[in-house]
Amino acid sequence: MDNTVKKLGKWPFYALLIGLVIAGQWFMNRNLVSGPAPPLQGTTLDGQSFDLQRIKGQPAVVYFWATWCKICGAMKDTIADIARDYPVISIATQSGSAKDIAAKANLATIADPDGRIGQRFGIRGVPTAFILDKDGNIRYTAVGYTTELGLRARLWLAKQ
Repeated sequence: MDNTVKKLGKWPFYALLIGLVIAGQWFMNRNLVSGPAPPLQGTTLDGQSFDLQRIKGQPAVVYFWATWCKICGAMKDTIADIARDYPVISIATQSGSAKDIAAKANLATIADPDGRIGQRFGIRGVPTAFILDKDGNIRYTAVGYTTELGLRARLWLAKQ
């Protein structure tokens, strides 16, 4: 029996790990909306009006985050880099006062103090990114930490 375990190596462990990651992603993504993005209008922290309809015609990102989320903090620069090349609107959900949010925001941000915007999108956790195609349809979602390369690849595919 000891010889059989040696022959199997570590593949059962890795298979289980991959299965757990897939199950976790399914669980986190199961309520996210798909198809046309829900209407999204609001006022950013700097007083600018925002309407998701105005950015149709090119791929875009709707990014949900929170001030208390450490992973969101780790993604802050990634999202800012994406925003240099694509329209990005960030939604700070259940994150305290506008002053608290502004201290952590580095791009156009709408406050979602009661989480209603997030509920319309079906989010269950942050960070969550919705990648929209040029017609305003949700093509991809990413829950949890996502690399810049991963987001850029999804945005490139949304152009096709």
